Amino acid sequence: MIARRTFLRVSAGTFTAGVLAPLTGCGGVPMLVRHAPAGRFSITLTEYRATAGDESAIAVDVGSGWPVLVGEREDGSFFALSSKCTHQACRVRPTGGALVCPCHGSAFDREGSVLRGPAQRSLAAYTATVRDAAVHVELGQ
Repeated sequence: MIARRTFLRVSAGTFTAGVLAPLTGCGGVPMLVRHAPAGRFSITLTEYRATAGDESAIAVDVGSGWPVLVGEREDGSFFALSSKCTHQACRVRPTGGALVCPCHGSAFDREGSVLRGPAQRSLAAYTATVRDAAVHVELGQ
């Protein structure tokens, strides 16, 4: 028989790990909100850089339930990827030069390709182009 105090301590720890871990996974990523009429949105380069600060990417909430991760590559081009991990649909977040899933450790490069499993499929990628001092993202909807 398990003591009541032990049961409560273990239960609380399990609840905390199960509920807070996914929230921690998306915490700390700067976010913008954009409407995406006709499946597209734009961010000025000034706004992107001010929002990103020292982060390697920002999350853009377009109202789909899954933010789009937008980031700048070393060559000055931009990427736009779904934040939905293809393994079990947790939100990936930028960590160093990769996009990492906090749930099971999958990692993706800035093209969305799998660097480390358990995910086996790439992240959904969107077209991101820079023109007129803004990043324009086509979601293809």
